[in-house]
Amino acid sequence: MCEAPQITQEMLDKFNQGREAVKANPEIVDASIAKLSPGAREVATKLRDLVCSDEQDIGAFQAKLDGIQGGLSDEVKAELEAHNAEVAAAIGLPTA
Repeated sequence: MCEAPQITQEMLDKFNQGREAVKANPEIVDASIAKLSPGAREVATKLRDLVCSDEQDIGAFQAKLDGIQGGLSDEVKAELEAHNAEVAAAIGLPTA
């Protein structure tokens, strides 16, 4: 079993930067979500809603994230990875 990576301040700062950008420009995410297959669209919408939520507790956020992403097919995972890269590029975050 793999351990979760240690969350650094830099990671939190990048996440919060992205979160604020998504909250300020939800149409960017919605445009990307609209291109997804129905299964990936449902998951991406839940992820967008979580990112736009006011959840500040990283443990609670991670638990909700794990619940949303649990049991996804490889196809949906691949589609969501491409979606995440598209959104990250659109809001000016590094994708690698």
